[in-house]
Amino acid sequence: MSVVAKYYGQSGDVKTVHSIMFDIETERRLSRQAVELSHQVGILIEAVPMAVILRDSAGPIQFMNGSARQILSLKADEWPGQSFASLEDLKTVAHSTLREIAHLDQAAWQSRERIDRQIFLHGASPDKQQALDCSWVPLFDDSGDRLGLVTTLRDVTEAIEEQRIRQHLQETDQRDRRMDALGRLAEGVSHEFENLLTAVLGYSDICLSRLGAVDENTLKIKDSLEKIRTAAGKASELSRSLLAFSARKHWKGDSCNPADILREFAPSLTHLAGSQVSLETNIHSTENSVPLSREDLADILVHLVSNAREALNGRGTIHLSGYIRLSDQPLIWRQHSLPAGKYYLIEVADDGVGIADADLGHIFDPFFTTSPEVRGRGMGLAMVFGLVNKAGGGVQVKSQVGGGTCMQVFLPLTKSTVPSTESIDGSEALKILIVEDQPSLLDLFTEVLQAGGHQTTSASSIKEAISKANAPGNLDLLVCDIFLSDGNGMELLEQIRAVQPNIPVVFFSGTPRSNLQAQGICLPDDAPLLSKPFRPTQLLQTIARFRK
Repeated sequence: MSVVAKYYGQSGDVKTVHSIMFDIETERRLSRQAVELSHQVGILIEAVPMAVILRDSAGPIQFMNGSARQILSLKADEWPGQSFASLEDLKTVAHSTLREIAHLDQAAWQSRERIDRQIFLHGASPDKQQALDCSWVPLFDDSGDRLGLVTTLRDVTEAIEEQRIRQHLQETDQRDRRMDALGRLAEGVSHEFENLLTAVLGYSDICLSRLGAVDENTLKIKDSLEKIRTAAGKASELSRSLLAFSARKHWKGDSCNPADILREFAPSLTHLAGSQVSLETNIHSTENSVPLSREDLADILVHLVSNAREALNGRGTIHLSGYIRLSDQPLIWRQHSLPAGKYYLIEVADDGVGIADADLGHIFDPFFTTSPEVRGRGMGLAMVFGLVNKAGGGVQVKSQVGGGTCMQVFLPLTKSTVPSTESIDGSEALKILIVEDQPSLLDLFTEVLQAGGHQTTSASSIKEAISKANAPGNLDLLVCDIFLSDGNGMELLEQIRAVQPNIPVVFFSGTPRSNLQAQGICLPDDAPLLSKPFRPTQLLQTIARFRK
């Protein structure tokens, strides 16, 4: 490009001519490059997953990329010329969220300082929230005047959820460690503790049976013995609760059909709920079983219904339901995490006082109770947690203060199994070998079985039992403690069956069958297991099944 300038004299003649030439190709090239670069930057910013919004000093939004439009639910033609405050009128997202963005936008503009904040974008339902990490950054020219403001919004919902899952797994691991420690402690003392209680209950029953004529003194003695027996029973229940709560995961114990158990115990649960509490049931059948014994599942139902009754203060409605629940996604709650799978879901719901959120994280802890009168020991829900945990299941609690509570028990479904039971040939009076390393219990069992008309031989160790089992005269039955001073009952049974292959056995222990399996002691399916402490009558009733 050239510019020509002519200069004229007084006569009007051209005196000089100046010609200036400019090379504008470079300028045009730089201009094209600037436009192209601006276009590329725009494409880049449009493609980034972070929302980017630019407004000028007058207030209106000058630029908004696709991520920003998606987060704020705006169409391409809705935002130009708008401010954050005016976007509220479009009602495309929750007013509270836009008001918060507009407020922080104005605060950053006036303070001339960067603001970083995390806000939550509400979705279609209250439980659907999108977490956003937001920044408001004022822009200045060389003289310090404000040019505009850049707002960035970054979706961190998944990151927060991943952090929550990691925290949950850490808390679960810590809880499991505590449970392992409690389990080792409980198992360490339970054997001796249950032995003592068995002796207390057994000799209390014997003393009661030997009381003579009824007089005032005898009645006092009987009353004292009944109190001793009651106290021992409560102590045994507490011991079993601790064992159940401290149960390791992945126990494989007895199984039962949950729908059958719910229907069987519904009348008893109605009575437990009380005359002024209505128990409504909705039980769906299943052909599968859950990995819990009949007694364990009954204990779970009793504690859940009792807890609901307490929440109702003796008046209201309890809803008991059971049905199959299929989940194609892992289930993660405050206390549990379960893999995707097929579960039988048992729900016990009430419309009682509810549970405060601060207490929800502790309701399964031993000895924790929200009852102001402290009527229980705080072990009911702890026992539920342990029993469900040992079955590989989980418990979810939904509660609101003043809005009631729903306890959901998820139990994995397995194929149904029916344990086999066999009796043996023999006379009414059985020849029984009793093996127990506690002298007081050995004497007690011998006295009880002899009083029941049986012939007994006693031993306090595996070595002694082998010697007596090989003595002349076939045995009809082995009655044996699981844990002995020189081994365990299964080791003894294997050695005796090497000589007498068909001899049946009755085991007794303070440790549940499932817990024994966790320790590698697998009892035969047809071998009864009496849980200490047990009454003399329970021993005799178990022995009676082996009579001809």
